[in-house]
Order: sequence, then C-alpha cells, then structure tokens
Amino acid sequence: MKLIGSYTSPYVRRLRLLLAEKKFEFEAIDIYSPAGEARLKEISPVNKIPVLIDGKKTIWDSRVIFRYLCEKKLAKELSWNEENYLTAVDGLLDSTINLFLFKKSGLDINGDLMYLKRQKARIEALLAYLHEQNIEKWTWNYLGMSFYSYLDWAVFREQIKIQNYPKFEKFLTKYRKKNGVSSTEIPKT
Repeated sequence: MKLIGSYTSPYVRRLRLLLAEKKFEFEAIDIYSPAGEARLKEISPVNKIPVLIDGKKTIWDSRVIFRYLCEKKLAKELSWNEENYLTAVDGLLDSTINLFLFKKSGLDINGDLMYLKRQKARIEALLAYLHEQNIEKWTWNYLGMSFYSYLDWAVFREQIKIQNYPKFEKFLTKYRKKNGVSSTEIPKT
C-alpha cells in the first residue's frame, strides 16, 4: 500500500498519522513542480492529493481513503457525531487553504469579493463553533488526527493566532507526543 502526497498537506498528514503504526510506503511529491504535476496527473484525474494505491486500486481524497481503510480494518469508523465534527474540520481546512493559496498566488485577500468574505466568515464561524465544543474529550482517532493536522498546519502557515484559542493550544500540547507526530511534522525549510 502506497500513500502519495506532500509533506505539507494536512489532508495527507492526517492519513500518515492514521497509518503511523501500519506498514505502508509514503511517496512525497511536490505538486507545484513539473515532475510532481506530471506524477499527480498520472495517478489522479481530480488532480489533488492524497492518493492511495493498494494493489490495482487507486483511491482519491482523504475522506474516501479513510473509508477504504475502515473497510480494510486498518482504521476504526467514526460515530455520526464525530463525522459531523470532521465535516466542520474539513470545512475549516478547505476555507483556510483557499485563502492561503489566494494569498500565496499574490492576490489581495482583503478585497471586497464575495467569495473571500464567505471564506473568512466560514473560518471565523467554524473556529468559534469548534472552540465551544468539548474537544478535550476527543480521542486520537481520525477526527483528532485531522484536527491536530489542521491546527498545526494553520499555526505553521500563520493562518490563525492560536493564542486566541486556548482550547486549541491545549489540544496541540496534549497530542504533540503521539506516535507519528514528530515524523510527520511539516519541514521547516
């Protein structure tokens, strides 16, 4: 089984954390380089990471890969309540990444465009919502790994001010020593 993705993607990282104690190969690609772009086109018509190759099966999208791993008994399914929280985490991640990529592309994210305002409002609402939840009771399952991956990425990319969210800081501290966390850290260079 081979997981293909980047070292920086929180969508890839959550799967690497999930598989930390399993046997799998990780192929890192830089999706912004010509070689990485070509590799991604070769394995995924949706042109995004992560991608899982298991024998003759190729699975796209982290959520679908998670479901596949559950069916293979390599991961434990989430409860419906946890699935809802995961949807909130994914929404937060999608919007934050969209704004990050806009800014990285040199576009002004402080403009008056409806799309940008919607993304910012969504981020603000989801951060407030998740901060109100009992996240301290979340376990180190796919939901916890997904939220950890988001928070660590958002802090690294300076997308949130973690000090404004004490429960999030505690969450990061609580799970920082878990198996796979240090080996999947975003490279500092």
